[in-house]
Amino acid sequence: MKFTNITELIRAILTGVAVGDALGFPVQFEPRSAREARPVVGMGEFRSADGRTRTWGEELTGLWSDDTSLTLCLAESLAEGFDLKDQAQRFIAWLDEGYMSARDVAFDEGIQTTRSLAKVRSILRSADFAKLENLADDSDEHSNGNGSLMRILPLLVHAGGKDPREQFDLVRKAGAITHPHIRSALCCFLYLRMAEGISGGSGPFEAYEQARSDTSELVKLLDRPAAEFQALSRLLGPGLDKLAEEEIDSGGYVVASLEASVWCLLNTDSFAEAVLKAVNLGEDADTTGAITGGLAALLYGFEAIPAEWIARLKKPELFAGVISQYQIKLTRGNIVNFAGDAIVNAANNSLLGGGGVDGAIHRAAGPELLAECRTLGGCPTGQARLTNAYRLPARHVIHTVGPVWEGGKHGEEELLASCYRESLQLAWRQGLRSLAFPNISTGVYGFPKDLAAQIAIRTVRDFLEQHPAMELSFYCFDAANHAIYKNLLGR
Repeated sequence: MKFTNITELIRAILTGVAVGDALGFPVQFEPRSAREARPVVGMGEFRSADGRTRTWGEELTGLWSDDTSLTLCLAESLAEGFDLKDQAQRFIAWLDEGYMSARDVAFDEGIQTTRSLAKVRSILRSADFAKLENLADDSDEHSNGNGSLMRILPLLVHAGGKDPREQFDLVRKAGAITHPHIRSALCCFLYLRMAEGISGGSGPFEAYEQARSDTSELVKLLDRPAAEFQALSRLLGPGLDKLAEEEIDSGGYVVASLEASVWCLLNTDSFAEAVLKAVNLGEDADTTGAITGGLAALLYGFEAIPAEWIARLKKPELFAGVISQYQIKLTRGNIVNFAGDAIVNAANNSLLGGGGVDGAIHRAAGPELLAECRTLGGCPTGQARLTNAYRLPARHVIHTVGPVWEGGKHGEEELLASCYRESLQLAWRQGLRSLAFPNISTGVYGFPKDLAAQIAIRTVRDFLEQHPAMELSFYCFDAANHAIYKNLLGR
């Protein structure tokens, strides 16, 4: 499935990983024979020997593990850019404080992850943060668990579109926080390359073929020992999809986990079929489910994930909070630099230009904007009008007229909410999906900044609940407004 919206991409990734994780967690480490006797058939459900569908109970139904916790941590960090210190701090907060955990405490921690994070904790305490750039270490071949692979998929939003070597450097650094060996990094690289192909519209076989080719070329370029080629031979060679199930290992070794997940994806035709096949391989069922679930969500789309499975996931507010950081951006700067579909102009009733952001937009757009505005006949307070953007990076300008603050007794709050609502509705009707707002009415119109920000955020969030494909940015030119928005958005 081709994704053109980062918010929808991250929503699919997080949900796909969590659903696969939660399907497999109640049965993790059980042998394949147990799954053959009692296969998982739904969220918290299995088929017993007598053919009846039974449940694991409320506590285990929808419960996701460290796979999802660390995926959420990485996704949240990447919303503000690639920062190894921030990633490391979030992972430590998960381990020490239960941050982003379905149980409010860390659980199901891997041995290698715990060992590596102890080293990372020491680095953070020493404040020698440069060491986080050099955690890669190929000395221990036995450190190749699947703990970096299970959480790496959100890196796609930052690494996608970059040169393969640059992608690998990012993968190596992010993965090495917990799994420093190059074999883990190469598996993560192949996984991301396949994910990038699928999210760009390629089919699973085409995406896998390209990922295999890219990874093979990278191994040659890196001049790695022959052992690395041998370790990845089934992944890099043809015929993985043709292997029989008994030839697929579903344990915790990173190569085996990736083989199993790709094999499941290539041998099924729907999201549900792929993740159920993955968890019913047994052994490390939650992680195989999570890795497969991420790819399957990209292939089939968020809408293909059974709604009843999503509804039973624990702590849905954690997912909503991370996704909102991609859907609602906060920027300190000049709105005229926004390069999305449209910027909103805090105009006056004449639409013929003025001071503040209005004047800045007209100056940056050039005289053509004023000429078009003259044809519109003005705009009432609380309403919105659309024009082209001319010399601005954005495609369009939406002009809205905010209220002058008169003590709050003349409908100012509703008029301000109407500015945001009418602008959003106009953008949606015109097929505009990325929009930037200034701080309407908080300049010479005197609207209290705190109250204006509350109204803006509330109105935008209400709209986005019904229109999840839209992405919004709040641009704050002054420090005071930026601090208010940052606090209200929890950034």
